[in-house]
Amino acid sequence: MVKNAVRSFLSCGALFYYILAMHVPAIAMQEISFSGEQDGYFEEGQYVATGTITVKRGKTLTFAPGCVVRFKPYTGIVVEGTLKGVGWVSQPVIFTSENNRLNTANPQYKVPAPFDWNGITVVDSAASVFLENVRIAYSTYGLDIKSTSSKINLKGVVFSENGRSGITIDEKQLGIIDNEQFSFVQPEQENAVVAVKSRPAAPAPKAEAVSKGKMTWRTPVRLSLGAIAIADVAFGIYENMQGTNFYDDYRKDKDFLSADADWNKIRKSQNLRTIGYVIGIAAACGFTLTFFF
Repeated sequence: MVKNAVRSFLSCGALFYYILAMHVPAIAMQEISFSGEQDGYFEEGQYVATGTITVKRGKTLTFAPGCVVRFKPYTGIVVEGTLKGVGWVSQPVIFTSENNRLNTANPQYKVPAPFDWNGITVVDSAASVFLENVRIAYSTYGLDIKSTSSKINLKGVVFSENGRSGITIDEKQLGIIDNEQFSFVQPEQENAVVAVKSRPAAPAPKAEAVSKGKMTWRTPVRLSLGAIAIADVAFGIYENMQGTNFYDDYRKDKDFLSADADWNKIRKSQNLRTIGYVIGIAAACGFTLTFFF
């Protein structure tokens, strides 16, 4: 009977494993179709853009690490607001063709190629684009930035097999190398650097000012360490006197239990005396060291 129960349990386990193996991958790989105006946070997953995605002004669209967004022909992303794609090295955010799949045997999909989809267009009114560890592949324009005033921050972006260009700013192509990480910041803030350089050099601080600046930290530190040293040494002396008194009581006491209690008091007093002396000496050493800085 036990054997039959074990066999039944194993059979149920095998059946459960078979169902899990057959259906969980299909669920995990299920694609979510979307199009039109979009904003918010897209969790890790597989997505298919069936129409052009538009991020309206004042809206933010964010893709999490591990997002794979495949685009049908003549679709792409138009950014009027803010686009964020924040991936990891091990889990990049991928914008690619709908034909870019592991299972190339499916006759529904062709071999991925440049010009398969439009790419990402950043219009003049766009607020910002932040892409980190992102791959853009098999599009027409890659990343087409229409304005030089929009904030653009690219870190470790890889462009691969894009038709006309990888990245264009104000109709000017930037020199990139396919399948290599590319970083870029707009504006480059050159004006801020020039403004700093054009200012007259600040005069060197006077010796008196330096001296007073040092005193601002030396004085309170010295006072604190001096007070700790005096207090703890005094505490150690006090506990030493207490220990002497306890020892006298111990010698005079004839009762065993009382004598034992006096002995415990002596040991406690000795420990406290040692702690007081150690902390006091350490504080005194620190007080002395402040005169060498």
